Amino acid sequence: MIIRKEHVIVASVFVMAVVATILCAFYIPVNNSLAKGVVVVDAGHGGMDGGVSYGNMIEATINLEMAREFKSILEDRGYKVVLTRESTNSLASKKKDDMQKRKEIILKSKPDMVVSLHVNKYQDSKRRGVQVFYDDTKKNKDVGEQLQYLINSNVNKKYAGRDDLKSLAGDYFICKCTPYPTVIVECGFISNEGDRKLLNDSSYKKHLLSTIADGIDSMMLSKVSA
Repeated sequence: MIIRKEHVIVASVFVMAVVATILCAFYIPVNNSLAKGVVVVDAGHGGMDGGVSYGNMIEATINLEMAREFKSILEDRGYKVVLTRESTNSLASKKKDDMQKRKEIILKSKPDMVVSLHVNKYQDSKRRGVQVFYDDTKKNKDVGEQLQYLINSNVNKKYAGRDDLKSLAGDYFICKCTPYPTVIVECGFISNEGDRKLLNDSSYKKHLLSTIADGIDSMMLSKVSA
């Protein structure tokens, strides 16, 4: 039997059409609700509010760089991530309005966790390390303490030579303004020479942010098994 070339082409097109039809029938669109969880990452400060600084190092810029990196790390782990601030600008011209905008973003996102990234400064230049803060109503105490323990074990001990930093409670709007678990992570002291070098070290920042992500993974696991 002679098989003509044009017959082969027609048959191939037919098969491809059938396969495409089957795939379309079983296609399930990507849905954010299928994500591992929702995390809001808040880059502290921005715009006219630069936060703390040292020379040409400005907290707001560092916070944004880390927020973008953290978003990538979390998305690779299957989370849906919402950034409160996506540019060097603030969310409003006044600090009060800026913070209100952040609150609105958090409420709209209905997250499983909120992490606000900051950089610390202290009059004693010897003070260094990463420290976690939570609201003074203590609704986030467990989250803050667990995260601080992980950071002490995996980051502070290695880079700062200490593992005794305590998570602290305080009157922080970003932690108190919504019912969702929220912590502030001060990622190092810009007033300390060693920490300044680390804040310019991409491998350090990735290690720190991956450790925070480990803490979120642990929290989500506990939530599922509860």
